Amino acid sequence: GGWRRFPHRPEMLFYLALGILASVLALGPRLGDVPMPFTALWYLLPGASFIATPARFATLSSLATAVLAAGGLALVLRVVSDTRQRRLAGGMVALLAALELMAAPLAMTRPLPERLPQVYAWLATLPGRFAILELPMPTDKSAENEDFARYQLHSLVHGKRIVNGVAASVPTITRQLREEMQLFPGNASVARLRELGVTYVLVHTDKLAPDAVAPLRQAIEQNPGLEFIEFDGPIWVVDVLPVEAASAAGG
Repeated sequence: GGWRRFPHRPEMLFYLALGILASVLALGPRLGDVPMPFTALWYLLPGASFIATPARFATLSSLATAVLAAGGLALVLRVVSDTRQRRLAGGMVALLAALELMAAPLAMTRPLPERLPQVYAWLATLPGRFAILELPMPTDKSAENEDFARYQLHSLVHGKRIVNGVAASVPTITRQLREEMQLFPGNASVARLRELGVTYVLVHTDKLAPDAVAPLRQAIEQNPGLEFIEFDGPIWVVDVLPVEAASAAGG
């Protein structure tokens, strides 16, 4: 009876539909092996491809939930006439909102070490906004961790473009690049870096298996399309030579 007398039924139905739709879209292009509506939205709706992170739809879902909660409370207060019960209903809503917002225990991680590697300050002194790539890269999305996310934080220090990154939805070209870079500097990985306009590769040797470091150094030194730039610390700087320079070097 209260719902039939409620003056905002069309608005509540709209926010109910918005909440359901936004929640489904926030799940991303696939849920396991099942394609989701976000994929159709990405390809069919002009401008939708600019939405790099499907989780942004969770904001609309939260908005719809808040409006529905307010409408539900208004409906309860409209039906209940007893003052004590009305206060109890308002207090319960406030308590539930506080519990929903609570985040505990809160695990904290240090986003950046106390001292950034000197190589990033060196990159910041170089002119131009060329692109760099940092290795190792994760093999797939399941292998992503905070170390790979730090590459993006480092870019705030040196100001160069990067082809690394982690996100809720990984583009196809990034998945392909990750596969190719597992074979760096073999296969066609160096040619792919030139194609992407990558000038330098930073190799974090402290994140590699110990028995892989020496063979990787040898492979880089033997590749005519690459040149070592000596740098102190566990991070190698590798210059990706242009085609002309590589040809002159014999490759």
